[in-house]
Amino acid sequence: MLHLVAAIQYYGFRSVVGTMWVLVDMGGVELSTFFYWRMFLLAEGEGDGLLCERSVRALQDAVLELWEKEGMTLERWVNFVHYGV
Repeated sequence: MLHLVAAIQYYGFRSVVGTMWVLVDMGGVELSTFFYWRMFLLAEGEGDGLLCERSVRALQDAVLELWEKEGMTLERWVNFVHYGV
């Protein structure tokens, strides 16, 4: 059996953002909104790195954004991981 992230990498994607367990709250919506906003911001000239490098930075920034919210528990922001280059 192949994990979904491993399957996506097997088919050629260099980097994949995933979770370590199932999300049960709105943290995923908040994180993905900020993640994609950050990816497009980095693509517009703030960073000239490869897409996989931008995704690592965007995920880090998005997780930090969640972490800084008042009342955010560890289980809600530590779940997100980046696999790949």
